[in-house]
Amino acid sequence: MFFQHQQQALAQRRQQLQQRSEMLRSQLASDAQVLQTPLALADSVRDGWRWLQTHPQWLGLGVALLVVWRPRRALRFGSRLWAGWRLWRGLQRWRAAVGPMLPLRF
Repeated sequence: MFFQHQQQALAQRRQQLQQRSEMLRSQLASDAQVLQTPLALADSVRDGWRWLQTHPQWLGLGVALLVVWRPRRALRFGSRLWAGWRLWRGLQRWRAAVGPMLPLRF
């Protein structure tokens, strides 16, 4: 009698847990819908980057066309890239010098 009551209690608990699990899965699926578009965009950017790594000649061609058609724009873009790279290197040096004191990592 005791074991039968205990088995019924366990069966009831298992059923409750299965219902909760089903509810949580459903909630997770609906919450994940919000991330579908950004993740699809990230996937397409990653795929494009991989394609560009396997076909670098197209990047070179694009840069060459930009230099031929819009030399001032290419020069301005190049100078901005150079300034951004110098800023990034400066931040890396600063982080190396001050890093142990900062909890923030990038």
